[in-house]
Amino acid sequence: MAMIADNCPGRGGVARDGSVRRAPGGPVGPDLALVPGWSFDGAVFAAMRDALPCPARVFAPGEDAAAVPAGAIGVGHSLGGLWLLRHAAGRLRGLVLINGFARLTAAVDWPDGVAPRVLARMRARCATEPEAVVAAFRARIGAPEGLPVAEAGRLAAGLAELATWDMRAELARLRVPVLCLAAPDDGLVSVALSRATAALAGGAPDWQAGGHCLPLSAPHWCAARIAAFAARA
Repeated sequence: MAMIADNCPGRGGVARDGSVRRAPGGPVGPDLALVPGWSFDGAVFAAMRDALPCPARVFAPGEDAAAVPAGAIGVGHSLGGLWLLRHAAGRLRGLVLINGFARLTAAVDWPDGVAPRVLARMRARCATEPEAVVAAFRARIGAPEGLPVAEAGRLAAGLAELATWDMRAELARLRVPVLCLAAPDDGLVSVALSRATAALAGGAPDWQAGGHCLPLSAPHWCAARIAAFAARA
């Protein structure tokens, strides 16, 4: 999944230093459907979205998947990628997983996932102390303080999805290009889990240090790779 020195059609280009050059005249080209990870809203994409040369819209997990434009490039952060695989894969012309996975929890045939007991504890505590669960999770992944939190109803639902959804077969069957952006210092998704996920799509991750919130910690790096990917998808 090497980076391509190109951009969304008609949109300037990607400079040699990896930054995105915007084309004069405003955005054109394929839409990007951005889906945030657990506990986050669209603010997690703000800096990355500003750096993207392609039109982008944020979709919340739980939103009607029919609203995702047919032919869009799906860009999911963490749980957002899982949501796209489950609900919108057939509508996409390409898929970008940022800090992503096709299954989060470990299993006999998926040993590099997170221990199921971790999600079980989070789900139990979230019923009575959702704010504390979000704070502990964000501390673990190194997220900046002060970011908005998704609506309370989505917190419990999202934890259930993280604990139970297994989209490995769907990712392996996907017949559109897939780009996996991963961090070697991710506090949730291990290097081995990132590699196993990308391997299902027949590739390997692109790596950038920055923890589990690459859209926040490396927004221009993410934007440049997404733009190059969109040009060839």
